[in-house]
Amino acid sequence: MNHKRNALVGLGILLFSGGSFINLFFSSNLLWGEMEARLYMPQTGVRTLDISCPLMIAPWETATINTIVTNNLATQATKPQVNAFVSHEDEAEVISETLLLEPYESQAMQWTVDSSNIIFDKLILVSILQRPYRNLESHQGTCSIYVYSLFGLDGKNTLNLIVEVGVLATLLSAGMLFYLFRPFNSFSRKILQVNIVFAVLMFIGLVSALYRLWGLTLFFNATALLVIVVGMSEVLLGSKK
Repeated sequence: MNHKRNALVGLGILLFSGGSFINLFFSSNLLWGEMEARLYMPQTGVRTLDISCPLMIAPWETATINTIVTNNLATQATKPQVNAFVSHEDEAEVISETLLLEPYESQAMQWTVDSSNIIFDKLILVSILQRPYRNLESHQGTCSIYVYSLFGLDGKNTLNLIVEVGVLATLLSAGMLFYLFRPFNSFSRKILQVNIVFAVLMFIGLVSALYRLWGLTLFFNATALLVIVVGMSEVLLGSKK
């Protein structure tokens, strides 16, 4: 009976560690792409320009980058120039277009990218700069696309599979370990508390990455790692005293 329980405990720890690694590694890779996108071109825009692009595509897919440029001036037309800087193997590809916008008029714009725009082996980086024109302030936005495929799936389904496997492995193993370690003594209760805090922080970091809330992703991922390293060290070292 003890051998069976020990085997289940080992399996639970393996699944929890594997699921946690998948969650942290995936959200951190998305964060890495965003940081590279911000560093790829100088940030000169006064205000943020909202950009829509997929988080992940497969190597054979194309992706569409969308944004909306708005003239928020009430009394005069504007002619802002919009520059799209798209990553390329040698140097950034620059696509420029000059718009004519009446007061409060908006215009949707889009660009397409594909595997020819990959750099750093896995990333497509995009920076859109709406240059200032008279009283119209400049706006700039960036986005990154992670290029990867599992089992021949497209980017969207690969992303869903990675997230689902990571989350399910973590939750199922946590439930298994909770059941196996009952009733809790002082030592196992401390381990449980540390891992609950770690898991909550890790899941918030993952969700924030999926919604491109990169500042939160950085904070919660770093805090999760700090909690698991420091917390487990304290528990294990404290048990030896």
